[in-house]
Amino acid sequence: MTAQIYVACLSSYNAGRLYGKWIEVSDSDTMHKEVARMLRLSPEPHAEEWAVHDYDYDVSLSSFGECPDFDDLVAVVEMFEDMDEQERAAVVGCVHHKDIVRIANDPHRLDLSVRVYGDEFEALEEHNAFEGVPDHVVSYIDERAMFRDYFMDYMTGRLDDGYIYVLQYH
Repeated sequence: MTAQIYVACLSSYNAGRLYGKWIEVSDSDTMHKEVARMLRLSPEPHAEEWAVHDYDYDVSLSSFGECPDFDDLVAVVEMFEDMDEQERAAVVGCVHHKDIVRIANDPHRLDLSVRVYGDEFEALEEHNAFEGVPDHVVSYIDERAMFRDYFMDYMTGRLDDGYIYVLQYH
């Protein structure tokens, strides 16, 4: 999905008119040119102030606010392109906005690991946490407690659809 922002002309807004344009999040220079073009075509003379009034993407980008840094916005969207929807939701759900921007602008962001699992057992099993534990004992283990302890150094949580995420950034 292509990320877009709705940029509104504040002169028009203050005059009681809704005027603006949906702009694709592509690169900072192009986005600034599109904003300048929108302001030039405004029905209000001498329009020069603008604000982002909406974001269209499969995860919320609203933490960027009304006056986003376009370079940061582009970096985050580019980082999200390499993730599936659940992974993006996990990052947005557990990482503070300024840290998402820092990770997205980090040339070593490949150190970001996001995994989504159906439940605690699946996550533990994939990480070989039950290695050496006899099968007849595994069913007696408190999976949630073990998951919490095993992934203590990771960011973890539960998505709205019930899946569990494990996020690590080195």
